[in-house]
Amino acid sequence: MLVVFLVVQFGTVGLAHQAAQGAAREAARTARAAGGDGLGVAEARGETYARSVGRGFLDNPVADVRLNGDQTVTAQVTGTARTVVPGFGGRVDVSVTGPVEVFRPDG
Repeated sequence: MLVVFLVVQFGTVGLAHQAAQGAAREAARTARAAGGDGLGVAEARGETYARSVGRGFLDNPVADVRLNGDQTVTAQVTGTARTVVPGFGGRVDVSVTGPVEVFRPDG
């Protein structure tokens, strides 16, 4: 019986990680498209996405988006995987980095 619960727990942690990864990509995409401006909007979008996609798997998601110089954006989403077996849940922490989108006119 414990083996069944452990399999469910590892599946829950995997789904929580996937939800956090998707939320970090969404937050980074939002910040990149804004040219590095609107980091607060990107953080809110990442947290909303994590709550929506991670419902039942990822608890208390928090997004942190930072501009690295003026070239790249890093979005980090942290949260807690839902616990089925005590002691086997744990913290989920995912970071995504991408270049800031910049408009360059022809010529």
